[in-house]
Amino acid sequence: MVQTPVGDIDASWLPEGSQAQVMIRPEALRIKERDLPAETHSHSHVVMAKLLGRTSLIHLCAHGADGQEAHLHARVPGVFLPQEGQPIDIDHDHSQVFIFPR
Repeated sequence: MVQTPVGDIDASWLPEGSQAQVMIRPEALRIKERDLPAETHSHSHVVMAKLLGRTSLIHLCAHGADGQEAHLHARVPGVFLPQEGQPIDIDHDHSQVFIFPR
């Protein structure tokens, strides 16, 4: 498994302890808003949301369980414009995640 800020990714084909680079397509990220206030939420949050016609582009900051932080972009269908700082949960479509050995 490769640990990332958006969760563990199966990399069973890599030898244990190998270094890897993970690339996730913006369409692969699934975002769900949380009801917690941003002050009490120490995980992922929205940095910016922008409408791009038939999709919305979400700039987000993902915080992994081990303290990793990553800035990602998600492209979601329709109008989805969460507020800046909105706490979120992130999941991903495994078929659109690519792992490259370093």
